[in-house]
Amino acid sequence: MDNESDSRKRKISGKEEVVDKALKEWFLQVRKKDARINGPLLRQKAEDLAKKMGKDDFVATEGWFQRWKKRENISFIKTHGEQREADFSAAQSWFKTHWTDLLSQYSPSDIFNANETGLYFRALPEHTYALKIDKAKGAKTSKE
Repeated sequence: MDNESDSRKRKISGKEEVVDKALKEWFLQVRKKDARINGPLLRQKAEDLAKKMGKDDFVATEGWFQRWKKRENISFIKTHGEQREADFSAAQSWFKTHWTDLLSQYSPSDIFNANETGLYFRALPEHTYALKIDKAKGAKTSKE
């Protein structure tokens, strides 16, 4: 008989199992959208969820966070590759049908040029937390 069998291992859960479960559900929903998630965000979300559940004394310490990641099989990985290209035909269609209506709602003094937002685009993090079995998609980077 194999002692390493999953059926013989005891499932270890955290002190606040409902918070752990709620955070895992939130994490999976956010990762479905390929959002990048860091440690401080996860810890803050855990505390927010705990407060919503009436667990005001819950603190997402670094130790709790490390154990939660291990229990849920989550690791910090580097994103690879590029996501799919933008849908330019849909963008042109939206531009033709909605742009003039949108502009008419604002005065010219309230419209600004945003061509320098590329600086923020280049600042996207390269790492994220993900399930160990997942592969995180990267973002299209500038060729400059």
